[in-house]
Amino acid sequence: MQKALFVFLGMFLFLTACSTDSSIDSSTDNSTNVEYLKMEGYVVEKREHGGIYQLLVIGNITKDDLENKTKQELIKEAGGTYFYVKKEIYSKVQKGQKVVVWIEKGQPLQPSDPPETSAKKIEIINENEKKAPKYQECAEGYIISKNDDSIWVISRIEKDDIQNETKKELNELFQGKGVIFDIRNISQETKMRLEEKQKVKVYCNGILNESAPSQGEAIKIEVLEE
Repeated sequence: MQKALFVFLGMFLFLTACSTDSSIDSSTDNSTNVEYLKMEGYVVEKREHGGIYQLLVIGNITKDDLENKTKQELIKEAGGTYFYVKKEIYSKVQKGQKVVVWIEKGQPLQPSDPPETSAKKIEIINENEKKAPKYQECAEGYIISKNDDSIWVISRIEKDDIQNETKKELNELFQGKGVIFDIRNISQETKMRLEEKQKVKVYCNGILNESAPSQGEAIKIEVLEE
């Protein structure tokens, strides 16, 4: 009785989005104003009986867990839910695949162990697909000035344009041009390699403040000329 009550209370938290499970997210369908919960996890088991199709999905586990632990061990450690699905979804989804499951917030469930409920939608995650980079190339050019916190980079110039100029002359020549990059999050090893009048490629999150010079935060720096 206590175990059943524990399962029921656990799933009540799950369905009301009060769970601290990092594999659960929520969204709202604006056309119907229905709020859905999204659970990300691995398909640990497929089972069918009398035309009823179910997928056991467990979140907060890794691929290694899936390959090296039994179903019972995974359930004991991370819980999980049996989702009722349509035959075509059941046929498409394979054991071991990572999926995102949508359920309607507050929908009824069976307080079994693991609990059971219906999936509104299932999306297969392609783990082999390359993820979009978190940064992009923002500038390629020469460092006009440098300090511990920033570098000033000018693009579309040649080394000969700056080779014999003094720092004061460069400041006057390129006033209001280029980009000043915050380099406080760049590794100390990379910062020690940076020098004035050196060619670099700077990557950032794509956001440059509209100022003169522009300003942004460097995420990665490649030294093109030592």
